[in-house]
Amino acid sequence: MSFEAKVTDCGARVARLLAADVRAFVASCTRARFVSNPDRAASLDDDAVRALKQRTEALGETLAVQLEATLMVPTLWLALTPPEGGSSTPLTVIPEVSHAGAQVALALEQHLLDAGLGEGSPIEWRLPMRFIDGENLGSLTHALWKAVARLDEARRETDRAQSQAAAEARLRRWDDA
Repeated sequence: MSFEAKVTDCGARVARLLAADVRAFVASCTRARFVSNPDRAASLDDDAVRALKQRTEALGETLAVQLEATLMVPTLWLALTPPEGGSSTPLTVIPEVSHAGAQVALALEQHLLDAGLGEGSPIEWRLPMRFIDGENLGSLTHALWKAVARLDEARRETDRAQSQAAAEARLRRWDDA
């Protein structure tokens, strides 16, 4: 597998993992707010709770699909450069990942407000530190940065070889004139 393929494969796996986490995050936050707000919970009949749960699942799905679409773009991952912190650098240094997390938090805050569950600490989506569908973000992050570093080195080596070949061609041209 080429270095480009390794980078884009890691990126796609990260996107799928984060999308799965967003679905669970939206559901768990809404559930927690419902449980911690006894007055609002008591004011909703069973049909209203079912409707809220359906809207919550729909929001989680929408946000997950949006996040996955944003992060499934191969050029996003191929444009990365090795971070200063090495393979332990969190994915939040990637602007698209940070922006996606902020969008999830904003949409969920609005959903909770619309549901009358706005009271509580501010919503912050954090990158998951658990296994999701057999994947672990820590391991994927390490593999991604390692692949990015190898791709960067391969690109620099190609650039050096092309530069050297061009210089040799100019030298031959000079000598042949």
